[in-house]
Amino acid sequence: LILLNASWVSTRDYYHRSLSILETMVRVTMMRGAQTGGVVTFESSGDAGADAPVAKRARVVNGKRTDLSKLIRAKVEKNSNFRTFGRGMVRGFYGHTRFA
Repeated sequence: LILLNASWVSTRDYYHRSLSILETMVRVTMMRGAQTGGVVTFESSGDAGADAPVAKRARVVNGKRTDLSKLIRAKVEKNSNFRTFGRGMVRGFYGHTRFA
């Protein structure tokens, strides 16, 4: 999921909408029996002098009766920083799921 338009990440509402799209994509993949997954995104370090983005990873192993899409979304929200979400970068969520 790549968010090209800066307005898609300009407000907290759009931030949560983009995470809802990510969650839906994982849910559709879960129909095939996904057991584990992860997402990486890059964001500004918050340091005015640093130009290099910082990678934020979220890796999840699905339990027997848990929802992998909700677990991944919760982990991404926990690790991601909304304040640096739309700062002059094209934002992307790069993910994977694995099957047995």
